[in-house]
Formats: sequence, C-alpha cells, structure tokens
Amino acid sequence: MKEKDDLTRPRRFIMNSTESQFLNYFEYLVMTLAIWNALWTPLTISFVRAQEIGESLAFTIIDECVNTIFWMDIFL
Repeated sequence: MKEKDDLTRPRRFIMNSTESQFLNYFEYLVMTLAIWNALWTPLTISFVRAQEIGESLAFTIIDECVNTIFWMDIFL
C-alpha cells in the first residue's frame, strides 16, 4: 500500500510550486522584460535614432541578456 501512496501523492518541485519565492521573482522579471520588449522593439523599428542607440554595445548586451532570460523561461 505504501507504493500506491507514493505514486498518488503530489510532488513538490521548485518550479512547480506556487509558494516558490524564486518562481515569483522570476515571473516578475520575465513580465518586466516583456514590457521592455513591447516598448523598445517598435521604437527600434520605427525611428532611425533608436536604431543607432540599439546598435550600441550596451544595448546589444542588454538585448542578449533579455533573450537569454526568455530562453531560460521557456526551458524552466
């Protein structure tokens, strides 16, 4: 009977728990970065000056970090 209890008992994983503080902070980060993308992407498409700023090293690094975090969100 003990084996059946082990199979039917829900398991708590760090990324699956709604009580996980890490998950909550990570989701807030992803939402903030989604807002950043929603604002920055149309600007770089529409305006030449924003394209020049977007091609700078600092914004390239920021953009790559944002993309990396989005990939982490997909995999996690």
